[in-house]
Amino acid sequence: MRIKANFWEGPNRICWLCVLMEEFIQTNSLEYSPVVISGMASILNAPTLKQARQAIFNLRQMTLAYVTEQSVKHAVAIYNDHHYCN
Repeated sequence: MRIKANFWEGPNRICWLCVLMEEFIQTNSLEYSPVVISGMASILNAPTLKQARQAIFNLRQMTLAYVTEQSVKHAVAIYNDHHYCN
């Protein structure tokens, strides 16, 4: 069994999703992240996302916390509160 990396925990977990979207899917928006994380075969088998398939799978294994638009917004709000309200 793989051990989850011990960095980017708590309020910083949203960084995993940001890296996935920026580096593997080539977009600077989290708008479509719930669709990507959903795990739907039509998304995972899309030719455009072929190179990101393993990264999407890995993120789904680490957390399923970002499958709704509201959950992504909540995670971003927690991150912002933690880093910018001090």
